[in-house]
Amino acid sequence: MKTGLVVLTAVALAAAAASVAAPTYQYAGTWGKYGSGPGEFAGPYALATAPNGNVYVIDSGTKRVQCFTSAGSYLGQWNNPGGGGIDVSRRGVVYVIDSQGSVVRYYTSTGSFVGSWGCLASPMDVAVAPDGNVYVSEFWLPGVSYYTPTGSLLGSWGSEGSGPGQFYNPDGIAVALNGTVYVVDNGNSRVQYFTPTGSFLGAWGKWGEGPGEFDDPRGLDVSRSGIVFVANTYNHCVDYFSATGSWLGIFGGPGEGVGLFTLLHDVAVSPSGVRAYATDYYGCRVQYFDDTATAVVPASLGRVKALFK
Repeated sequence: MKTGLVVLTAVALAAAAASVAAPTYQYAGTWGKYGSGPGEFAGPYALATAPNGNVYVIDSGTKRVQCFTSAGSYLGQWNNPGGGGIDVSRRGVVYVIDSQGSVVRYYTSTGSFVGSWGCLASPMDVAVAPDGNVYVSEFWLPGVSYYTPTGSLLGSWGSEGSGPGQFYNPDGIAVALNGTVYVVDNGNSRVQYFTPTGSFLGAWGKWGEGPGEFDDPRGLDVSRSGIVFVANTYNHCVDYFSATGSWLGIFGGPGEGVGLFTLLHDVAVSPSGVRAYATDYYGCRVQYFDDTATAVVPASLGRVKALFK
């Protein structure tokens, strides 16, 4: 009977969805050491992943951008004045913040300079939306501005304070696949999120050392599945959350050993969401963590139907 099949199929799909394990990230590898040569760092600051899986890292001490494979093999570099955030568009265009010059610069995937534009205030981080628009967090107000891919101002929002949509030292910024904009509100020890045009949607976090609490949060990123990763700098860990702020887990800790941090600054997620990268500023290295949870998902709806034949 078709009705019975539909009901049973729905139940089976729900059971399969419930069996998907929550992500569990564990240390998987490291690259980098102190120095100014290829693959070396003198203060790795911010990083971002490209659609092809390559990883771009801003090294603030040597004022350059370096590019690596997903496992850390050196691919190339170029000079970049100033220091700030970085992100890569779906087309492979690399956007970099020059916080000293209050400028956004953008490059080809191999580092050829394409253009730049000045910002309204002191820019901190940059995020490229799925539609190509570019969002910039600004240390001074308004807080967030957004632009066309070539720098024409589209809008801005924010004011000083601790209320909804207000900021005290906004820092990391990221845009989800559905266009939701997430911003680290550093001075208020929280994350806020907005519609693409700046309407307030929600916030979470407070100062502290417990699960989901922050001490000087800085960078953040959002996976394709909507998981939000936050660099919890002085708690020396990365906390990750659902799209609406439910705490899901943590990785890292204080120290110089593998999987630990001396000054965690930024976090970026691979296109698949299986791997998360983080910069260890004083450790002069990039560390990465893999999701080791096993998801049990049926191969197809036809396979579920076959269970009831």
